[in-house]
Amino acid sequence: MQIEPNAATAGRPNEPTRPQQPMAPSEAFRAIAQAMRESGLVPPPEGSMVPGKVIRFPTGKRSSDTAGWLIIFHDYQGAAYGDWRTDQYDVWHAHNPSQMTAAERSIFKRLQREAISARDREMAAIYEKGASEAALLGMSGAIS
Repeated sequence: MQIEPNAATAGRPNEPTRPQQPMAPSEAFRAIAQAMRESGLVPPPEGSMVPGKVIRFPTGKRSSDTAGWLIIFHDYQGAAYGDWRTDQYDVWHAHNPSQMTAAERSIFKRLQREAISARDREMAAIYEKGASEAALLGMSGAIS
C-alpha cells in the first residue's frame, strides 16, 4: 500500500490514507477463533458466531459452564472476547491498528466500547436474574 500524505495527516508521514480491504466473514471467523486459542480460550463453534450478539461458551470442562463470552462486530472486522470468571478479555481486529486510517481507528474504538458495554449489560442481567432467583428461594423458605 502506498501512503500518500494529506492535510489531515501532515506531520505523520506513515499515516495510511486509504481504507483497508475488509476481511470476508468466513475468514474473520477463522481469525477470531485463532486469536481466541492464542489467548487460551476454546472458541465456540463457527455456526454459533453471530455478529452483534453476546455469545456464551464454556471455558472449563463442563458444557454447562458459560463463563466465556464473544461479541463479533457487525462488520465482521473486529471482536471482543473473554472469560467472566477470570475477568480476562481481549480485542481482535482484522487489521493492525497502525495500518488503519484515523477514521478506521475511530470506528474500531467505538465498536470496541460498544462491545464491552454489551458484555457489561449481559453480565448485569445475569447477576440480576441470580439475585431475583435467590430472593424468591429465600421468600419460599427454601434457604434457611
